[in-house]
Formats: sequence, C-alpha cells, structure tokens
Amino acid sequence: MVEVMYRIDPQQKIQRLLHDENLQAIHMSFAQGEGLPAHNANSTLYMTVLHGCLSIRLNDQPPSEYPDQTLLKIPEGTRMNVNNLHAETLELLVFKVPAPLVG
Repeated sequence: MVEVMYRIDPQQKIQRLLHDENLQAIHMSFAQGEGLPAHNANSTLYMTVLHGCLSIRLNDQPPSEYPDQTLLKIPEGTRMNVNNLHAETLELLVFKVPAPLVG
C-alpha cells in the first residue's frame, strides 16, 4: 500500500493522529463547558469545526463563534482560548503546518 491510514478514536477527547516532518493532525472533542487552556499557537493552524459550535477568543479580540463546516486559519503566535459553550458536542480537526518541533 502506498497510502497510510489514520483512524479517529471517538473515545479520546484529544487524539494526535499524525505528526511528521510536514504537519501535525489533531482530533478534539469537547462537551459543554470543556475546551483548551489559553495558549499561543506554536504553528499556523487550520481548524475545522466538524460538529457543534466553536467559541474561540483570539489575541485581544472579543470571543467569536463558528458553526460546523467552518474552516479557520490561525497564524502562528496567536493567543487563543478554545471552548464549547453549547450543549452539543464540539468536534474539531486541527492541522498544524509546518509541524511544530517536539522538544
């Protein structure tokens, strides 16, 4: 086989699907009131909202909400706070390009 297959495990809240020299792919699933602690993006992010509604604050901007089937491009170094403020489960697929160095 030429291709390599990666499968999402629906039981994991945060699953690192792939991390190679080109990109990092991460699947995330958050119930209402869950999310990520505030942090700076360590690479350019492409964040896809697969299901639910993303509540995100970037840098000093007011929080914004994005529905499912939305793709965001977030520059490296951006301060971000990711949350699910809604009853419906939030499911994200995040690609980091280039893949951040693992130290």
